[in-house]
This record gives sequence, C-alpha cells and structure tokens, in this order.
Amino acid sequence: MHRRDLLAGAVSGAFGVAGISRLDLLKQDDAGAAGAPPAERAPQHQTPHQGSHRVVWSVENAGGLAALTFDDGPTPELTPRILDVLDRYGVGATFLMMGHNVARHPGLVEEVVAAGHEVGNHTWSHVNLNDADEETTRTEIERGADAIAAAIGARPTLFRPPRGQMSGWGLRYAALSGAEITLMWSITRGVKDTGTPDAIAQHLAAIGSGDVACLHDGLGRGHFNPDATFTQDLVARREVEVAALPRVIEEARARGITLVTVSELLAAEQAAPSEAAAS
Repeated sequence: MHRRDLLAGAVSGAFGVAGISRLDLLKQDDAGAAGAPPAERAPQHQTPHQGSHRVVWSVENAGGLAALTFDDGPTPELTPRILDVLDRYGVGATFLMMGHNVARHPGLVEEVVAAGHEVGNHTWSHVNLNDADEETTRTEIERGADAIAAAIGARPTLFRPPRGQMSGWGLRYAALSGAEITLMWSITRGVKDTGTPDAIAQHLAAIGSGDVACLHDGLGRGHFNPDATFTQDLVARREVEVAALPRVIEEARARGITLVTVSELLAAEQAAPSEAAAS
C-alpha cells in the first residue's frame, strides 16, 4: 500500500536547481532516444493560480529515519536483485522510474509496488531538463507520469529530475503532472569512478537522520545506447552499488538509522513536534 502522507510547502516564481555540477551528456531528442515518434500532445495546461509544491533535499525532525531511493529503473538486470536485498532486511524504499522503462517492464513495476515500496516519476527518457525547452520538459514529465499511472493506477506524487537539474519549467510541469514533491537528495554513492562496494558503503556510512540517499536500478540515457563506452561504465557502477547495498543497510542500522520510503520520512517530520512547540 502506498503511504503518501506528503507535506506541501511553498515555492514561488521561476526556479533553477543549483549546486550540482552540470554534466556534458548526450543530447538526443525523445523520438531518437526511445525509437518511436513522440506521443500526441495533450492540450496546453494553464499555469495553476493556487496551491503549492515542495522541493526536498532532506528533512528535519526525522526521528532517526532516512529515505532510501533508486533512480532510472526498473530493469530486469538490477531491480529484482535490489528488491531481494530490501526484502531480506525488511527495508522500504522509493523507486524514481523512467517512463520508458515502466512501459517496457510493467511487471517489474507491479513487483515493486507489491513489495510495499513506492514509485515516483523520473521523466520519460532521462533528458537533461536544465537544457530542455518548455515543450521537451512538459513532454518528458507528462509521458513519465502517464506511464506510471497506467502501470499502477495512480498519478505519481513524487518527481525527481535527472541529475537533479531543471529549469522553472520543470517545477511547473511537475506540479501539473500531479507531483506534490520535487525530490532531490542529500547523499549519494560519492565515488566518482566505478569504485568498490567497500568505498561506496564507507561513503554512505555518513547517512544521518533526515537524509535522502540516492542510488540506482537503471542506466539513465545508457538504455538508448547499450554499446557506448559510457553505458558500459554505468553498468559497472550499478553493479558495485548493488553489491554495496547490504552493507549500507547494516551500517545504517548499527548507527541507529532506519531506512524508509520518502513518504514515511516526510510523515515522521510532520508528526514530530516543532522546536517552537517543544520550547
């Protein structure tokens, strides 16, 4: 069962995500990437005149909870193995899925949901929204949300932009797609090269109360370029992350950190007494 007791916070005006290095990745359009013509465009949305949308990197007053998230899936090569590890340790997680992979592997989406994990939108084909124009941004977010809605019967209320980068259009269309939260992260694998399971687990040993940890169960743009060198590098990196996952969970527990879904993390923040009330 989904647990989406999410908070809403105000973000107004155009918003550009900063603080994360820009990567010079492949720039392919949606049709070329997915091997199919763009879907029919829905009627142009109107800018909402009321409501709110929250951007989350981490939370306060989390009571020893931290969220574990996985980007870019689902994939037959990685997602089932991650689900096995999570099941072994009784850990809930949040999977930010690419619509292209959801459409290809709906059975894996069902497995993720049946195991008690939650699903969010990670666009259709993982294009860099920081460089994308309005139409591309809208199409990427809407197609991703539509694919997930078709697979699980509900609109995703979480959205994560690829590489944690987007323009103001991204916030607009994330909100219009039904997302209540644009989800970033406060800690990731940390190792720039392929690394080793020990090195990744050592870096992630810094997970603390309220953190949002970002790992992966897919290859991002590598799904459309399987023979490229950068794709093979991604495969190696993902294998190391999967190998590190048991130790990441064990070491978090040893330090009193419980890994949960994003919704559970935010619910704990909501339930915690505020500093003002406590004083």
